[in-house]
Amino acid sequence: MRAGGTITTLVSVTPPNQPPSNFTLLGINFEVTASGISFGRATIRFPYRDSDIATAGVPEESLRLLHFENGKWKDITTGLDTTANIITGVTESLSPFVLGVQNMQNCAISLNSGAVYTGRLNVQVFSNTPGAAEMLVSNDAGFTGAQWQPYHSALNWTITDPGNRIVTLLVYARLRDAGSNLLCSGLSLSDDIIYDPLAPSVISVTVQPSQGSMLKMQALSSITLQLSAADQQGGSGVADMQISTDANFTGARWQLFNTTAQVTAQPGDKVYVRVRDGVGNTSNAVSVIISGQRYIFLPLIVR
Repeated sequence: MRAGGTITTLVSVTPPNQPPSNFTLLGINFEVTASGISFGRATIRFPYRDSDIATAGVPEESLRLLHFENGKWKDITTGLDTTANIITGVTESLSPFVLGVQNMQNCAISLNSGAVYTGRLNVQVFSNTPGAAEMLVSNDAGFTGAQWQPYHSALNWTITDPGNRIVTLLVYARLRDAGSNLLCSGLSLSDDIIYDPLAPSVISVTVQPSQGSMLKMQALSSITLQLSAADQQGGSGVADMQISTDANFTGARWQLFNTTAQVTAQPGDKVYVRVRDGVGNTSNAVSVIISGQRYIFLPLIVR
């Protein structure tokens, strides 16, 4: 205080002029005026009621104190006592003040556009938060060692290596505007993704005979293969298969996995099969030799 005087506070339910568009307000606002008082910086506290929170339908722990300053609303919150229902802020000027919670529809991050699995530790952190100028990103919920950096709607990020195992990993972020005011009510945003570095496996490949007569294969013919494959527990699942008579799979195309497949081969050919999971981990190849005999189904004809 530089001088003593009188402070007057008017509590109103009339919405203030130019209310903050990205906040849900409690429905009360405060007009504080001073007479004969001069100050450089002041700590100011306002009460609120549980009924105000219930009526607005907002989370109490996200409540912020906003002050209209230099033509825009500024978050000046420094403390919140949800037991005593008191919110505290620091200001260099008076009037007006409002209490509210930032709308959270744009307060979210997603890893790889919301993908469930990843086979790589390099991911992209996506967000779409208007007004964001800087972001704090970490693999640690406590943001240990994290530093603020310019905001990117698609940020390249590396997740901490958990080793050669399938595990759910999380990335955390906080956002703030050009004035270093925390956005999203100061909450930490997060998203998780399952890291899957383990390849699936081909369990068996067999030539499927049909009931009928056994004939000799003389040249190229269409052969039916019976396939069995499995992914690691908790993994992204067997997704595709590749079949070839070439051990290097030269020219072979990936196709959706099926338990049966057709391949063109001749007696003595070795057919190779491998599979991959939903994030691209590829199994070792398994082979089967095509013999010179095959079964042809001949239907029974009764006269």
